[in-house]
Amino acid sequence: MDYYETIYFDGKLSQPHLAQVRLEPSALRITYKSQDGTLPVTVHWQAHRIEKDEYTEAGKIILRYGNYPSQSLEVASYDFLPVLEKYYTAAPLTHQNGPLQVYRSPPWLWLVLLFFLTLIPVTYFWLLPAAADLAARQIPPTYEQKLGNTLVAQLIRKENIHSLQTAHLRGFVRQVSLPTPYPLRFTVLKNPEPNAFAIPGGNIVVHTGMLKLVQSPATSNLGTPCGPCSGACRGIFLFQQLSAMSAL
Repeated sequence: MDYYETIYFDGKLSQPHLAQVRLEPSALRITYKSQDGTLPVTVHWQAHRIEKDEYTEAGKIILRYGNYPSQSLEVASYDFLPVLEKYYTAAPLTHQNGPLQVYRSPPWLWLVLLFFLTLIPVTYFWLLPAAADLAARQIPPTYEQKLGNTLVAQLIRKENIHSLQTAHLRGFVRQVSLPTPYPLRFTVLKNPEPNAFAIPGGNIVVHTGMLKLVQSPATSNLGTPCGPCSGACRGIFLFQQLSAMSAL
């Protein structure tokens, strides 16, 4: 038998086509009429890509071809499949919907994944701060001082500076030996909020509220000697001395 009558689905439309199938050496040829019924349409299936559907209806053989959405053929002739398999012995048919193969990932893949998951907190808490500190150390002191002076000029207004306490604080700091790569420059601002902050280049800004806070009885004993004075102790003692000088 040269031709087989089949029902063909092109995978694009749900409408079936009455088609004729012919076995040729190069491929399986399927011929059907176009949707308007005027022109013949020919499709070729390569034998090694034809799949047999295990879940066939009674009296029918279902073949599928291609990726989703796949094309399909429904053949009502029982002798079609043996002839097809015998004709294309070099490329046997594959069977679809067979037992599923469970994919097991290799152990090394989990080790690589665990390594990268561990690297995330290490990078965030240690590597990034270390890199930022290293980059900051590469900035020349002269450039940092220039940057600090620019920020001071932009952030601090002259009318907000407490000139007397600023002069007292700067004079007192000159008498204290503080190991810094550049001279410290203190500025006292008229602000009742107890606060102090640093600006690059050795600029330190202190609010008058901070000086009043250090002068209070609750903190009067913080400036007493504490063995080899740490930087914090000397800083508190410095503010206490300045407060005492400003109160005169």
